[in-house]
Amino acid sequence: MLEFVFEYAMKAISVLVLALATAVIEGDHSADSVYCNGNRFNVAPSMRNKDNCPPEKHLNEQINMELRTFYEYLNLGYFFAHENYNLPYFSKYFLNQAKEELKHAQDLMQYQVLRGAEIKLTNIAAPPKFPPKEFNSCKAIRHAYQLELNITKEIEHIWGHANELHDIHLADHLETNFVTEQYESLKKLKDIEGKLKRMGVCGGTDFLENCNKLAEFQFDQTEMKDLTSS
Repeated sequence: MLEFVFEYAMKAISVLVLALATAVIEGDHSADSVYCNGNRFNVAPSMRNKDNCPPEKHLNEQINMELRTFYEYLNLGYFFAHENYNLPYFSKYFLNQAKEELKHAQDLMQYQVLRGAEIKLTNIAAPPKFPPKEFNSCKAIRHAYQLELNITKEIEHIWGHANELHDIHLADHLETNFVTEQYESLKKLKDIEGKLKRMGVCGGTDFLENCNKLAEFQFDQTEMKDLTSS
């Protein structure tokens, strides 16, 4: 009888020790984790309970931002293709940018699928109408720069959030496929703006008014043609 009690007690103690050890091991991680599609993401204490699925949520927001920018670039591209303006290489440049933004959105969608996340698309508002007599290539380049700057800020925000979550897969994907390309786009737009200023295409307050139509056409046929042909 004593042997049976002793054996039972030892088994109970073993089970208890194993349970305590498991709790300690899991406690080192689960207290600082959030769950997304069954996957655990370790997070800093300041990030706990911020939302249920941070990577999925922020990437869906970015997908929709890329699609809105795609819409904006399409609008710019066909504005300059219209007979009222007819600057074919400005048109080609903005349509190429539209393709890039669509590619970015599809890349992030594919990434969501890879991670088992749900893609949530939202309605896209119509882009603004640009009156031909008031709008010009200088305003278009400045508008495009702001679009790219907004995307860059959001990509950096998601990258920072991924690092807080210790999500090295997402951080690496953004660094490899987005960050450098964004800064290259910003640099290219600033280069175009600088050349527009030096060639006197636009003047007035903040260089956006009083567009010289002949200079603008020459810029399209030389600088923008070279840029879109390379």
